[in-house]
Amino acid sequence: MFVDHGVPDLQFSAEKSKNELKLENKKILTTFGFIGRNKGIKTVIKALPKVIEKQPNVIYMILGKTHPNVLRHSGEEYRIFLMRLIKNL
Repeated sequence: MFVDHGVPDLQFSAEKSKNELKLENKKILTTFGFIGRNKGIKTVIKALPKVIEKQPNVIYMILGKTHPNVLRHSGEEYRIFLMRLIKNL
């Protein structure tokens, strides 16, 4: 199987992975791939405080690097903005 951007087709056990990361009792939301403004990451982060009020075992994992075009035009500005937003919330 071929997936754009070189994402490998890996076999894994979600249960085993959650155990290894000590996330056994967590509900995990994920965003993966290139990070850019059009992925809705900011929207999820802003919504999380209310989600966590009702579901305190939710965790949001953002996996990926900044999109090359974003890096070229504005560096890590967006990633830094997201990290500050997380810290403030």
